[in-house]
Amino acid sequence: MHTQILTDGPILCAASIQGSRDRQEDYYICRQKEGRTMAVVCDGMGGMRGGNIASRFAAEQMAESLEKVKSTESMHSFWKQELERLDDGVFGLRDSQGIRLKAGTTMVAVLLQEGKLHWFSVGDSRFFFMREHKLHCVTREHNYAMLSEENTCDEKKEQLISYLGMGAAELFDGSNTSFMTRRGDRLLLCTDGLSRTLKQEELAAILDSGKAPEAVCVDLQEALEAKKQVRQDNATWVVIKV
Repeated sequence: MHTQILTDGPILCAASIQGSRDRQEDYYICRQKEGRTMAVVCDGMGGMRGGNIASRFAAEQMAESLEKVKSTESMHSFWKQELERLDDGVFGLRDSQGIRLKAGTTMVAVLLQEGKLHWFSVGDSRFFFMREHKLHCVTREHNYAMLSEENTCDEKKEQLISYLGMGAAELFDGSNTSFMTRRGDRLLLCTDGLSRTLKQEELAAILDSGKAPEAVCVDLQEALEAKKQVRQDNATWVVIKV
């Protein structure tokens, strides 16, 4: 397990495992700079050539934008602009021979500044928010199940209808205005390698243990391993304690 810990502000710990996949296509960036805490988690599209390149490219680009965004800027406009910019960027990625990679990636991102929280997501990576022992899933999975649960077969329900790199992506979730956090709030960003393996009530129990983010990250990994999944997907998670 690869981990990162940041303590200059809200306490943050990030972790990532490859699982049983041949390579790691998840990528995350966590930074604390000039009073800002930011975290970006991306999941390169499985089965697509260059998913690892797409996830890294998108995460790095978003992190740079989050470092520069002004507090007076309309966040809805900012998120929409980033969606279009990153979708075009990932769509245009090419290999050394100039052939388009046809890669894609999901993304979930948060920005914390002066107690104010902003968030963004596209695809099926998740953002959970815990306050007063209650865990809320803030984001939706942008897949066929959103369109019609009754008329969509199980296999197709999980297919994404919005992700970075699809070209002309339009569907995303993002904060319009800032949300004021409180001391003790906990945030969890993760790829579906975690959220599809552990149920929300299992995530809630681990996050609500009262342990420090580093210990919570370890407990999440142990919970994943206890499932003994034959085909464990790449999994990445970021835990933030305000």
